[in-house]
Amino acid sequence: MEHVLAFEMPTTYDLSLGTPFYWRNEVTGILGDAIFAYICHKAEPENFPAPREDQLALVIAYLRYVINAPCWHDSTGRLAQLRAEAKAMATVAEVGRWIIGCVEIGIDPL
Repeated sequence: MEHVLAFEMPTTYDLSLGTPFYWRNEVTGILGDAIFAYICHKAEPENFPAPREDQLALVIAYLRYVINAPCWHDSTGRLAQLRAEAKAMATVAEVGRWIIGCVEIGIDPL
């Protein structure tokens, strides 16, 4: 779990647009490695192991941060539902389903 302690998730958003910090701009590489592990596993589960527990925790924390950005708007209520669902995500499968829900309303969280 030392990786989780070495990286601090952003808590602020772009002041002019309310957009979240983009994970590829993180300079330590810790968040990028976690997200890359998740993406590789989802793309080729037979060739890439699931992200480690600490990596999955970072991916989930980042996704929670992204979905709560003030730039997102939705008149269907689905955004509020996704924000609530993000609080309960704990597994790779749940994250995958949640990301699909985001994409369905036009948000690509990764």
